[in-house]
Amino acid sequence: MPLVSVLTCTFNQEQFVGRNIDSIRTQTFGDWEHIVLNDASTDKTKDVVMRKKHKRLKYLESKASHGPFRLAEVYNDALNACSGKYVAFLDGDDYALPNRLELSVRALKEDEETVFCFGRVHVRQGDRFVGTFPPRRECEGDTHLLLKRLLSRNFIMPCTVMVRKDVLDDIGGIQSCKFVWDYLTWLKLGLYGKIRFVDDFLAVYVIHSSNTSNWFSWKEVYRCIYDFYRTNALELKGYPIEEAKMAWKHILANESFFRGRKALSQRRYDEAYDEFLNSLFNGQLRTKLEGILGLVSVKTKFPVEVLARVLRKTTTS
Repeated sequence: MPLVSVLTCTFNQEQFVGRNIDSIRTQTFGDWEHIVLNDASTDKTKDVVMRKKHKRLKYLESKASHGPFRLAEVYNDALNACSGKYVAFLDGDDYALPNRLELSVRALKEDEETVFCFGRVHVRQGDRFVGTFPPRRECEGDTHLLLKRLLSRNFIMPCTVMVRKDVLDDIGGIQSCKFVWDYLTWLKLGLYGKIRFVDDFLAVYVIHSSNTSNWFSWKEVYRCIYDFYRTNALELKGYPIEEAKMAWKHILANESFFRGRKALSQRRYDEAYDEFLNSLFNGQLRTKLEGILGLVSVKTKFPVEVLARVLRKTTTS
């Protein structure tokens, strides 16, 4: 029985999944199995995986695709096939850095009360590395502080997470939260035991047009987290909901700016105006300034994209 099960779910990622598999085969830590679940891809994902297949890679395939809104079911199907003490997540479009498993195993072994650990990523878009995430300052502190920040926004990248499988089983496996599988899972694990930050880069997160994050609205996600607050009486445990609501408002205002840019580029001026207005009234200083820029662009029909690219970075370092 391997110590670590690496869990990869993939759908129509033929251009990425081979690199994903190779990144596990070349790890500095050797006691692992790799579970790859293909959610009924319609491209050549299966062919790529079968060419890469080796004795420690277990290939599974869904009979029909679950789609982007039932990802928790896909991950739980793969989780049932994992036999390791620890489970490391690595989505099919991302890839691990060589010491990703070694550093994560060390973190979990050093403290038996730690239920999961996470690290940082390099972010890649096409052929370019465009930044890093999350900022180190956001990851430092004890479990209470990390969970408090996490309730405001999800800054933990799945491709860096390693969790104790018995604890994951105890909370009922991967948790469904509207359109995301990871966010509520991290929160429930954080209430169960310690969260530990591994201060190193563990993986590469790949941005592309088919990222599942393109499919959902954060407003729906935060409704789910609000229900989580109430169900677990988190305010009584030292997690003020008003602080989280303020953070949610700022994030949604930030999201409005991007929706406004898209609407403006498609000449849907009334929609763009409403989105930029939300950015102005509900965002933090930079988002407010961007909202003003957007409103001026709507009125003058000036293309906002050139200035937006100057003002915006894809990621935060």
